[in-house]
Amino acid sequence: MFTKKNAVLEMPADAVASADGGALEYAGFWARVAAIVVDSAILTVFGVVLLSALTMAMGVTGAVIGNIVWFLAYLLYWPVMESSERQATFGKSLLGIQVTDLDGNRTSFVRALLRNLAKIISAIPLYIGFLLAAFTGRKQALHDMITSCLVVRAGPSSLMKAVGAAVGGLLIAGLAGGYYVSEILPGQLMGGVEKEMDKAMKSAQKDMQRDLDKAMKSAGKDIAREMEKAMKDAEKEMKKEMAKAIPDAQKSAPPAPPAAAPQKPASVALAPTPAKPASAPVMKAEAPPKAMPAAAPSADDKPKPAQRVVKRKPAAAPPMADAAPAPPPRTPKYNDVMSAVMNRDGPGTAEAVELGFWADRPAASGVTPLMVAAMNGDAAIAQLLLKYGADPNRRGAGGSVLDYAVKGGDSKVVELLKKAGAR
Repeated sequence: MFTKKNAVLEMPADAVASADGGALEYAGFWARVAAIVVDSAILTVFGVVLLSALTMAMGVTGAVIGNIVWFLAYLLYWPVMESSERQATFGKSLLGIQVTDLDGNRTSFVRALLRNLAKIISAIPLYIGFLLAAFTGRKQALHDMITSCLVVRAGPSSLMKAVGAAVGGLLIAGLAGGYYVSEILPGQLMGGVEKEMDKAMKSAQKDMQRDLDKAMKSAGKDIAREMEKAMKDAEKEMKKEMAKAIPDAQKSAPPAPPAAAPQKPASVALAPTPAKPASAPVMKAEAPPKAMPAAAPSADDKPKPAQRVVKRKPAAAPPMADAAPAPPPRTPKYNDVMSAVMNRDGPGTAEAVELGFWADRPAASGVTPLMVAAMNGDAAIAQLLLKYGADPNRRGAGGSVLDYAVKGGDSKVVELLKKAGAR
């Protein structure tokens, strides 16, 4: 056998001379298999430890980083080791073999990298490319032939060492692989599944929220459009009802009394008649004195004439001034409360209710004066009608009094009706 320092080797029958005069002994098939098993076990243990540490420290991200590092280690382990001063991996060194070019010299990194990439070609047809090392003259596999490389013996080797290395490598690789499959891989898979599920849940929630927001906006627009349409229809219907209510109210109202002639002022009605001069007071005649028994008349006595009673006319009573004529009956401006409210005449409405007209008298359609005032947004008339007994909870064709106020859009009227107990 030879060493790297120009050792003298026995030349086997199929050996060739090396560049330094020595002989190259080609490595056998089983020695190469044992070396691959040992190297694979080393890389497997390294990968399991690396993945375990990174996964426990960083979770799924650590597992991804560990797999990348493990792949790079598999890719660069053989080229770096076989192009180094050792010219062999740890497994090959244990088996006493190394990689050289056709002249037995150290290979470059590029050639070593290409040799290991060419192993992919050797593995494609059922690993036949690897099996060629057992049958070719220089023990070359297909990837050795492609890159012009040899695998030769660099030191002593024994069958027991090769078997022990192979069995030990397989055992270590099996244990490490089993630990990875049972402990690490499920965590990675579950972590990936949980991550995907979480991502899917978040995506589904976003989609649902987006669809819900879109549906709510669409529904809100539809509701607003329908409410606006309903309000317009109700307003039109109410105007029609009010237009019908006015003639009905006018027909049902009692006729107004004819207007009286205008009264002259008392100061110029009649001039006082000048008083006639008063007559002298009538003097009553005094009763004659009671006659005394007359004495016998004498010759000298002459008869006296009887006194004449003058009757006086009674004095005329002083003239009386003419009395002022009675005021004519009061005539209202409107025959009913509804007409005054329809014309938005506050004083006219006050006059009608003060004269005793029914403040809550409805039209044929059921519309009351308070509903009209609420629709017109006239808070003063509405307050006056409530004062004179209008019902704030009366209902007509277009709804309640409060509904009419809401349609009218006057907040003061709405607040006034609510204070009055409208519902």
